[in-house]
Amino acid sequence: IISFHVLKLTIWQFFVHDIKKRSIKFRETLIRLGPFYVKLGQALSTRPDILPTVYCQELVKLQDQIPPFPTHVAIKSIESQLGVPVSQIFADISTEPIAAASLGQVYKAHLHSGELVAVKVQRPGMPLLLTLDALLFHMIGGQLKRFAKARKDLLVAVNEVVRHMFEEIDYILEGQNAERFASLYACYPYNDQNSAKGPGGNTVEYEKANCIKVPKIYWNLTRKAVLTMEWIDGIKLTDEIGLEKAFLNRKELIDQGLYCSLRQLLEVGFFHADPHPGNLVATEDGSLAYFDFGMMGDIPRHYRVGLIQVLVHFVNRDSLGLANDFLSLGFIPEGIDILSVSDALQASF
Repeated sequence: IISFHVLKLTIWQFFVHDIKKRSIKFRETLIRLGPFYVKLGQALSTRPDILPTVYCQELVKLQDQIPPFPTHVAIKSIESQLGVPVSQIFADISTEPIAAASLGQVYKAHLHSGELVAVKVQRPGMPLLLTLDALLFHMIGGQLKRFAKARKDLLVAVNEVVRHMFEEIDYILEGQNAERFASLYACYPYNDQNSAKGPGGNTVEYEKANCIKVPKIYWNLTRKAVLTMEWIDGIKLTDEIGLEKAFLNRKELIDQGLYCSLRQLLEVGFFHADPHPGNLVATEDGSLAYFDFGMMGDIPRHYRVGLIQVLVHFVNRDSLGLANDFLSLGFIPEGIDILSVSDALQASF
């Protein structure tokens, strides 16, 4: 026990000693290791319960501030994918990427028709790099399975991660996901009734026009490694000063995001699996815009019903009902003492 606590203290001291310098080194190491590790860093950036705040603030840069690859390489990729010179496609295109992530980077461009678009270009060599990382993860997973206490479904989890990563480098699939997401959630009526004084001092009720926005896909300019979509201006949800200057109500934005998320998880089942702050912005009219539809998921109906039951039993503080929900959803293994789980849950209320 003493050795365990000494080890834990040593690891924690590693993270907090010279914390700013180590957080930068940690981010740079994840970038060098490749896209799998960058994704891990993105997930950790939203978990101040796991890492110190300084680390989370540094890892936020992994969302859209990865060192870019050269623009001339991106231009060659666009021309190779679309089969024509860039000058025939765009009236102009930014000389540097507007954002750069683990799998690709985004340029701002005008079509000859005058429409403003975002052009997402995949990093070169991604299929090979992901294949090598996948083999490495399988080797590690296979070795970990040899330990008695390792979960039997570890390789299943590894396979799921690998599958999602390969889906993310298929921009045609991403475009299809974006259109499906838009058809299900875009511009839902936000039924928050507000009152105002009309002529004669009468109270007038009106419905807000806020909605969920998804960029339009330009299919004639989209291929497996190049995605062209509508440009949507917005303010990051973490930019408190920007939101304040735009007179946007943060509570209303949270309500919109929460309502849309609950619809995804509990009502429809098709959900955005990577909604970090780099993939969500607030628009000037108070709407919420989603980006990056490479990582999506589907929840079967029986799981959605189970999740609803979990919420109901949690709100009602029904520990036995909650324990049975966990069992039916596979959160706990068969054969476990349900009453013991129920007692543990009851103690946590």
